[in-house]
Amino acid sequence: MQKLWDKGLLVHIKAGVWSMEARLDAEDIGKETNEIPEFVTLGYKRLFDKRTHNKFSRIVSNARASLQKYGFNFFLIGSHFIPKASIPNLVPVLERCKEQFYVQVDMFLEEYEEEKNLFLQQYPESKEMLEPFYPEPEFVREKFYFQIYCYTVDSTPSAVAFDGLMDTLEEDMYVDWATDTVNQLRAEAREVADSLTEAVRGGNLDGRKMRKIRTLVDRVADMDLSEDRNFKNAANKALEIPSVDSFQNLKAVAVNINKAAMRKVII
Repeated sequence: MQKLWDKGLLVHIKAGVWSMEARLDAEDIGKETNEIPEFVTLGYKRLFDKRTHNKFSRIVSNARASLQKYGFNFFLIGSHFIPKASIPNLVPVLERCKEQFYVQVDMFLEEYEEEKNLFLQQYPESKEMLEPFYPEPEFVREKFYFQIYCYTVDSTPSAVAFDGLMDTLEEDMYVDWATDTVNQLRAEAREVADSLTEAVRGGNLDGRKMRKIRTLVDRVADMDLSEDRNFKNAANKALEIPSVDSFQNLKAVAVNINKAAMRKVII
């Protein structure tokens, strides 16, 4: 599997945001505990405006979106495979997101009491129900974290064996994933080719539409695990000489790759 890890590595973002909620009790809704039927589960009461929580969620979402932009979903949930050529572009984005996240944490804690009081002022009739559930700011700080992990995966441990079946299953998982990944990029190329062909024929190919092929060229250069020179050359030609012929040639070259071909590339 070394050939695959020569092409890139896995990146995983582990981030946590305080829920800014407290459990809702029966008394909070004017009931006794024994009045709540067993099929009913009480939810939570908010301690801060939802927009406050969303400030953190937005940063985490942006970071995870960058993994999708510069890499591919991996079959290990939460991890993305990032080709080596994309890593220099991705790292500054993740560092900026992490910095923004902790700056936001500091701002939130500095304004903790003020924001708490503003929220309570919105619900004066519920102040006694909410106020006791606000933890101390330093306790809250521990609920926020933003960690970035980069790693590769070892081959099946020698201690695990079942007449060779386990090794075969693992290889097939990698090959299936790699095949799906390269074919997603090729499907993207075919869509771009058709879109730009239609633009040429309609006489409305402009700089805005040409950004599609510029983006595709960059993605093929950095992210095509198949290392298919014909595919790369066809994309470059479509950018350099935009025409129906060059776009349709790109579409013809961007056919799906089968598992046998990808096995040779990554195994």
